[in-house]
Amino acid sequence: RRKQLAILGGRPSMGKTSIANAAMLRTAKAGHGVLCFSLEMSTAALSARCLSDLSWSAERRIAYADAMAGRLSDMDLHLWAQTAIAYKALPLTIDDQRGLTMAEIAARTRAEAQRMERAGKRLGLVVVDHLGLVKPSGRYAGNKVNEVGEISDGLATLAKDQDVAVLALHQLNRGTEGRENKRPTLADLRNSGDLEQDADVV
Repeated sequence: RRKQLAILGGRPSMGKTSIANAAMLRTAKAGHGVLCFSLEMSTAALSARCLSDLSWSAERRIAYADAMAGRLSDMDLHLWAQTAIAYKALPLTIDDQRGLTMAEIAARTRAEAQRMERAGKRLGLVVVDHLGLVKPSGRYAGNKVNEVGEISDGLATLAKDQDVAVLALHQLNRGTEGRENKRPTLADLRNSGDLEQDADVV
């Protein structure tokens, strides 16, 4: 929801980005503007994942791995090209600049919101993949818990100031791997700090 910060947590390679992609695409298809800060994956790789999602059907599917490896048949390529046309028309922007600070993310979000407004769209969702790669300020240098807390507070403030929903991906610590019941809890968020109190949904 607008003005809310949601945290999506999971261990590495468990599908956080895939879930975020699904949310992004369906939000954009509903007509709401989407801005994704892909701090880990390139725009080309993320776009390929989006195309794989959009081209899926019960009759035919194009796996992301096959597309990236160039293992597509002529029929697959035709479907991929048709899907790309629909994908380009979506109000979806990907920013893959690494090492962004919270201040830079906020500034770029404001600029993108203004650009979308001029194009007749309204920014609705901001995705940050992932929170652990946002560059902290020097205020809490060396204190990772406080650095993460500063970033989560900045994301919560961004959601309210820009009237957007913010979805931030975050990794879980290894605590779940050593337990018999592996269902994660809030305490399993890595360097959690203030995440529990800043986030509206985890």
